[in-house]
Amino acid sequence: MKKFLILITIALLLTVMQMQPVLAAKSDGYIHNNHYYAVSFDGEGDAVVRAIINIENTSDAPLKWITLEVPGQITVYKAVQESPFFMRADYEKTLTSNTTLLDIELPQAIEKQNTGRIVLFYKINNYAKKDAFGNFEFDFKTIIDNEAILIENVRVAVNVEPSLTLKSGKSEVDYRNNRNNFNFLSVSEMAAVGSADISSQEYKKYSSGIEYATGLVKTTRNLDAFESFHVKGNYGENTVVLYFWETLLGVLLLGGIIGLLIVVGKKFGGINEKEVKTKENKEYGKYAETIIASAGCAISIAIITIGSWAFAEFISSISYPFSSIGILVMLFGIIVSAGILFMVPIIISSKKGALHGVACFFLTLAILIGIAIALINLLQNQFIIRTIQIK
Repeated sequence: MKKFLILITIALLLTVMQMQPVLAAKSDGYIHNNHYYAVSFDGEGDAVVRAIINIENTSDAPLKWITLEVPGQITVYKAVQESPFFMRADYEKTLTSNTTLLDIELPQAIEKQNTGRIVLFYKINNYAKKDAFGNFEFDFKTIIDNEAILIENVRVAVNVEPSLTLKSGKSEVDYRNNRNNFNFLSVSEMAAVGSADISSQEYKKYSSGIEYATGLVKTTRNLDAFESFHVKGNYGENTVVLYFWETLLGVLLLGGIIGLLIVVGKKFGGINEKEVKTKENKEYGKYAETIIASAGCAISIAIITIGSWAFAEFISSISYPFSSIGILVMLFGIIVSAGILFMVPIIISSKKGALHGVACFFLTLAILIGIAIALINLLQNQFIIRTIQIK
């Protein structure tokens, strides 16, 4: 009996040892090698998305079906399998509250240890949300495949229609409005691509450039199956409003520097009339006060102009009936700015003479031009001013 038990134990051990290499060789599933997205936002907040998904089948069975979880309730224009064969794919779509499930049947199964390429064209309505200033804020999320082991590389390129400005961060940006690049895809163009044959040039010109699309580009690596990569940003029609806080900060910073220089000049430049005794020093003190007044006028005019413009845009964006109030706010800002520009030199003329008044007026204009140039240079470090082409 003991010998019989020993023989059974040895047989079981040999069976387990033979099974281990087989189990070790078997993979848990498949890998997404690359995700590429070219995202286009329009003036209504709709997102038109072109996506490429490269799949490597590391399992021991052919891959015939994949289920993709796409953030948002989407409209699918086209699903194509481009590798190993170029064929249109059938799918079943299930809408949930926040996502869309796509069960895609591959026309040609991806055999084990082989790769395949899926291309999707879809639209998400009202994906970007309007804020209080009339700008759009978006949070684009990439596709999830819960059956995949890993998503190795993800690249997202975001563009907006030519009449809008995309607020960019520290990213690769190329806003050359060259229609041959096909970076931006409108809803009407998407509809044309959706109805076009997959062998047509209309389809190929928009699918071939997805991997290399420029714009606001973000990348990441090694996502788990349940993870989605987020790309956030803002865009809008009015560049000044879009960069309102940066512009205001620049004006205040410039005003602070000028104010600091004025304080230092008064402290160490001998322009305090209590400390000067000669006629020449008193005259110098008058010119210094004229310079100080000019700088103060220029900074005040810049802040009032920018503030009234931004506030008018905010009022107009609330509701159409408020647009007339926005116009009145802008007119008020213009009147106040003009009053400062002309009245301060007149007051200085009456107290210190016409020469000081004329000097104050032209010096204020010169400082305003300097502020404008400084703001343009500051903003150009953060965004590119694009030239709009009319088709």
